[in-house]
Amino acid sequence: MADLPDFDKLWNYQDAAATETKFRELLPATERSGEGSYRAQLLTQIARTQGLQDRFDDAHATLDSVEKMLTDDQKLARVRYLLERGRVFNSAGQHAKAMPLFEASRKLAEAEKFPSYAVDAVHMLAIAAPTTKEQIEWNLRGIERLEREGKRDGWISEEHAECLLAAGHADEATPHFKVAYDLLKSDSWLLKNEPAKLERLRRLAGER
Repeated sequence: MADLPDFDKLWNYQDAAATETKFRELLPATERSGEGSYRAQLLTQIARTQGLQDRFDDAHATLDSVEKMLTDDQKLARVRYLLERGRVFNSAGQHAKAMPLFEASRKLAEAEKFPSYAVDAVHMLAIAAPTTKEQIEWNLRGIERLEREGKRDGWISEEHAECLLAAGHADEATPHFKVAYDLLKSDSWLLKNEPAKLERLRRLAGER
């Protein structure tokens, strides 16, 4: 894959359509390269762009093509396939179908030592979980998983804090709001587009 770009760096989550175009421009090169895992992973991200555009049938069709090309040795591609299939179901409101896919992705990512994808799957399990109690449990597992890697994630901390707050555990939520605010307060997109969100985080974090 030396001559193929890191397509994950091309993501613009605020413009899924433009991102899909960029990803599709890479497809001919993947055919010439013979890099099956790279092509499969790229297609999972094309499916993700389609899901973000509410084109759920297109996204599932793209993932159907990925499923057919996956081989047993393409572990990371399978992790990402499971994750994105779950994300499409979740975005379409089919949370019960999404949950086992996220769990399968998490287990495979853990087994094959892809920690960032394991955390992503846990994050999605927390989002898709049917009860606040389960959301809290999954978010906490995500935070603990990150801590084992010496990392933190502002979005997961924010969601965990929001769940705790919704469950009536305001005191427990405060330190997680603080972590979220510390990590997100310099985010350029939030500063430009959601200053009220940052101000709320600051207040809930107990910052003056």
